[in-house]
Amino acid sequence: MEKLLAGRKILVTGSNRGIGLEVSRLLNKNGAQIIGISRSMPVEKNKDIFIDHYECDFSNLDALNKSIKVIIKKHHSLNGLISNAGFGRFGALENFSIQQIEENINVNLTSHMVIASLLVPLFKKKRSGDIIFMGSESSIIGAKNGSLYSAAKFGLRGLAQALREDCANRSVRVSIVNPGFVRTEFFKSLDFEPAEDKESALDPKDVSRVILNILTSGSGGIIEEVLLAPQRKNILFKRNQKN
Repeated sequence: MEKLLAGRKILVTGSNRGIGLEVSRLLNKNGAQIIGISRSMPVEKNKDIFIDHYECDFSNLDALNKSIKVIIKKHHSLNGLISNAGFGRFGALENFSIQQIEENINVNLTSHMVIASLLVPLFKKKRSGDIIFMGSESSIIGAKNGSLYSAAKFGLRGLAQALREDCANRSVRVSIVNPGFVRTEFFKSLDFEPAEDKESALDPKDVSRVILNILTSGSGGIIEEVLLAPQRKNILFKRNQKN
């Protein structure tokens, strides 16, 4: 069977579970060499997906900066980035501390900027490479109790659009994927989750197939942005919310 991504070496962030793990699995299956980086290491059964994996707290930007530099030095043939790491924190803005606000922006926006800033020069020099940011439907429209998350995701969408223009004349492609609810551990620490029926949430495989399509699209064009939503938007609340 033809390996669609043979010769590709791709860094995937947030790669130990959920969307990041499923993306890593599919890209590896299609011939890509995957370097992973996430807050914790993948479980033993998933380690064969990666040629290398790093552990890093994405809220610590100095540590992240050092880790990415180590990765670039060791894997200088990198030619792809799936910038996926992130987490959800929802509620009324006035209920968040300065530390919580800072952590949210660091992980959901600034960490993506730090990683891209280090990889873009490498890709520009090669005149080749793909950067795909994992956005959200919260990148498109704000919702109740989503001010903190949407602020970061709106910023990420702006980053993707501007960086795309900056890189276009160097044959570096920049895209963003904006999924709605995806059935992962993202909701484990939240007060809500998608309803149990299949149509109320995407499967991580749905998102990974979109990523593969972007990476394998013709080199003369680019899929700039993808909106991906479940058919229905049914939400289950784990406990009564005051807001």
